[in-house]
Amino acid sequence: MLQNAWLAISDNDLWIGATDTRHARPLVTHNVRDFDNLPGVVVLGY
Repeated sequence: MLQNAWLAISDNDLWIGATDTRHARPLVTHNVRDFDNLPGVVVLGY
């Protein structure tokens, strides 16, 4: 888990964000807040 004073992201969420960024696709999720702090990740909530 990556974490510091302002950021706590699970390993799984990092993998999801990295995959999303690599394939240049928006990430569609109910958990928008989990991905808000990942730079370069376009998050679409539903």
